[in-house]
Amino acid sequence: IVEKDPLNENKLRIKLSTNEVLDDIDFVVGCDGRYSKVRESVLGPSVPFYGPPYIADFRIVCSTKEVNTKVPHFKGIQRVYQTFDHGGCVRVGLMRMPPKANGGDDDDDDELGLFGNVPMGDDHASFETQKQDPQFLARAFSSLNAPSVNDQIGNLVLEILQRHGASAHWARKQETPTKYAIANNILLIGDAAGAIYPSLGQGANLSLEDACIAAACFRAYFENNNINITSRVSAIRTPRRNDIQRWSRQHAMHVAFGNLENEIRDWTQDNGPWRRALFQLWNGWPRAHIAQHFEPIQAQVATRDNFASFGDLVTISQDGDLYNPNTIDAKLDLSKGEPRLYFMELHGPRPLSVRWLTRHTQVTQCLASLDNQPFWLAVHIPTPSENDHKPTLTNTKVFLIPPRHFVKLHAGTWHAGPFWRPSKHNDSADLDRMTFVNLELADTNVVDHFSVDLLEEYNVHDPHATIPVVIHDES
Repeated sequence: IVEKDPLNENKLRIKLSTNEVLDDIDFVVGCDGRYSKVRESVLGPSVPFYGPPYIADFRIVCSTKEVNTKVPHFKGIQRVYQTFDHGGCVRVGLMRMPPKANGGDDDDDDELGLFGNVPMGDDHASFETQKQDPQFLARAFSSLNAPSVNDQIGNLVLEILQRHGASAHWARKQETPTKYAIANNILLIGDAAGAIYPSLGQGANLSLEDACIAAACFRAYFENNNINITSRVSAIRTPRRNDIQRWSRQHAMHVAFGNLENEIRDWTQDNGPWRRALFQLWNGWPRAHIAQHFEPIQAQVATRDNFASFGDLVTISQDGDLYNPNTIDAKLDLSKGEPRLYFMELHGPRPLSVRWLTRHTQVTQCLASLDNQPFWLAVHIPTPSENDHKPTLTNTKVFLIPPRHFVKLHAGTWHAGPFWRPSKHNDSADLDRMTFVNLELADTNVVDHFSVDLLEEYNVHDPHATIPVVIHDES
């Protein structure tokens, strides 16, 4: 149990399960898993909740020497049995595990792996009782596909389930809301900060990332006592954990009711949704050295007033309203070339992080979402073209552009984006692409497109390093 030290409100006290009490504690990092006692002692009971599709995954690994059925020679996945007629998907697959580092090609001493899932319903307590039965999986498989005497693979699968079903490793579809900072001196990392579905196999990766970012923030604290460790870790890590939590939930639904051959294509094809999701996941993830030396940029909702240094924010006006660029309209300058008005489709979602800024000096560019979705823009006030004046990271701002608004950028305004992300409350929104209305000049992207690297002056050479952006409803 973690609680405030009664003798010093700036300190913490820890009560261990052995009844030992540790006091005069400056900082606690809770990394005790999805059933975190640290989290529970501060926030109250927060047992991970089960959610759709209410299935449980399992895996079993055994040696070929541990079965009597003759094991045919094969590599990789041999066969998958599945049906959708049992209140959900029952799936059992057989594969030969990759050879061990010190092993050879002896098929008689290989490891076999069984994997699959069974429906558990929304009554998880009943399921927890059922799976204690050593023959639970064998019965589920027999009802799925009772092997015949000629089905060598089926008989092999059944024998493994009968012999080793009790040792199956189970993974449930459980979540807890993301929460890294639960006090100024109590930080959660790993599954303690937010349990995710195991569908994409990203839980361990997230935990390692958390540890690296937390260590970097501790280093930053000892270099500069002004930083708040918990808030910085939360700002950097919360959007990423929420993204992976959402993707994992979507993948669980996809796998539970999908065809495995389609699933394989979705992973292996260049435009497959899960391959694309993981590419986004690992392209530009927050680096530890960035977390140590740079404060995240705080996003803010754009208004007519706070956006005025960068351009105009325009919303709906009524039919018959007179032109007024000072209050409701945008003052445009399209005089230096032929205007171009077009629909611009972008693929995403685009991570909310900033590295490069671009400007157009010959036009007042306008941008709006055709999908009636919010999006973000990073902006910096125009800088003089002479003497090579460049934008700075400290003066770069990020604004949320609300739905049913468009922005006009002053000529020369540095910008990056648009960025967007699906709402953490709306998994059904198809936002892997968005369409924007773009007004510029016909040759803007050819002759009037100047970009700078905000991290160049800091000698950051990692090409994938970016500055994360904090979204208020996720931090």
